[in-house]
Amino acid sequence: MRVTSQAELDKALADGVGEILIVSPADVWIEVRDTGSATVSAYGSATVRAYGSATVWAYDSATVRAYGSATVWAYDSATVWAYDSATVWAYGSATVWAYDSATVWA
Repeated sequence: MRVTSQAELDKALADGVGEILIVSPADVWIEVRDTGSATVSAYGSATVRAYGSATVWAYDSATVRAYGSATVWAYDSATVWAYDSATVWAYGSATVWAYDSATVWA
C-alpha cells in the first residue's frame, strides 16, 4: 500500500497492512510509530532500516541500517551501519560502521 501522509500511514498500520511504501513530499514528516520497539523518523529522501530497539533520525539523502539498541542521527548523504549499543552522528558524505558500545561523530 502506498501512503503519502501521517494519517494514511496510521490507518494502514491500524488495518494491519503487511507492506507499506511511504512516499511523502520533501517537506512532510512521517513518523513510523508501530515498529515493535524500534523508533524511526525520516525526512527528505532518507532510507532507514531499523531492527530491535534501534532509534534512528535520518535527514536529506542519508542511508541508515541500525540493529540492536543502536542510536543514529544521519544527515546529508551519510551512510551508517550501527550495531549493538553504538551511538552515531554522521554528516556530509561520511560512511560509518559502528559496533558494540562505540560512539562516533563523523
